[in-house]
Amino acid sequence: MENRTFAVFKYRHREAGSFTAMRALKYLAIAVLVLFCVVRFFPFGMLVLVPLIIIAIRRLNAAKLYIGPRYLICGASIIYYHNLARITLEYEKGTLLLQTVSGRSLLIEQKNFPTNARKAHKVAANTAAKFFKVAEKIVAKVSATAPQVEIVTSGQGRS
Repeated sequence: MENRTFAVFKYRHREAGSFTAMRALKYLAIAVLVLFCVVRFFPFGMLVLVPLIIIAIRRLNAAKLYIGPRYLICGASIIYYHNLARITLEYEKGTLLLQTVSGRSLLIEQKNFPTNARKAHKVAANTAAKFFKVAEKIVAKVSATAPQVEIVTSGQGRS
């Protein structure tokens, strides 16, 4: 039996700000809850709710990369491993390019992985580590699921 869980990574993709009906409904629910608490429990309701609202909104806008057993989800893009024609992994540039048979492509870049580090050398090390981890997972899943996919790598990976 195969593992059907997703590996989830924070990733700032371009579609992170897309506004769906479900997201609008969640924003509306938060607004109603805030209004109720302000009216009912003012001023103490605001002290409790402000941090919760900030956390809720940040979680609603969370940009993530989902790596599943048969496909990859990044924003509004879903890439099935069997539909891939080629994977190009360039370690020096920090890019992973997934190209489908139909001509669509998805570019995963090292610089888009967030980190809490402050110093430049630590930011670079953390984003590189996350990128290599994600790239290795994707390449492993694709090679296990769709062995016909051409995998091209350039440069050296992790030491």
